Amino acid sequence: MNRTVVSIMMIPTLLVGCNAGSKITILGVSSPNIIIKSGFESGLYRFSDMNNLTVMLYDGKLTKPDQALVIHTQWIPANASTPITSEATNATFRYINFGGDDKKNVAMYRGAGYLYPNSTLGQDRLNASVWQASLRITYSSKGLEEHFDQAQLHGNFTAEYDPGAMNQAMSQLRRRVGQMLGGPPYVRTDNQ
Repeated sequence: MNRTVVSIMMIPTLLVGCNAGSKITILGVSSPNIIIKSGFESGLYRFSDMNNLTVMLYDGKLTKPDQALVIHTQWIPANASTPITSEATNATFRYINFGGDDKKNVAMYRGAGYLYPNSTLGQDRLNASVWQASLRITYSSKGLEEHFDQAQLHGNFTAEYDPGAMNQAMSQLRRRVGQMLGGPPYVRTDNQ
């Protein structure tokens, strides 16, 4: 099997979420196979309960990231209905990649998988694992060459608890993506 490896170098640029980060692997499953190993440099999270946990991992400036991964839990975990333990839960994933030299193009990938928090919600830092997340491209602006149309995502991350910064960042991300695509694609902005 022939695979192309794409490495992304990142330099921390923000104080908010600067001690957070991740080791996430996105593996293309369709031809040509592409592996994107992305160590998101920063991360924020908010929650109201285990049913409403939202995480944003990103590179670049919080107000204008180069790429972002938004993770949202789907329902309260229940024994015998989740993998591994009662703390694991289903989650949706939205990977947003701003491309081109001027970062004026965007591609959005959506999917679902599993999230396992390795720390207690509400602490200053959330450590969690994600696995078996399947992604598919859902939106792409003209001029952006797609990296993959289907992919698998897995890895670990750390995100800092900052509901205020998280709310602002999600609103800005939604507006930016909507402007680039000429309409409002769904990027979760609150605990809907």
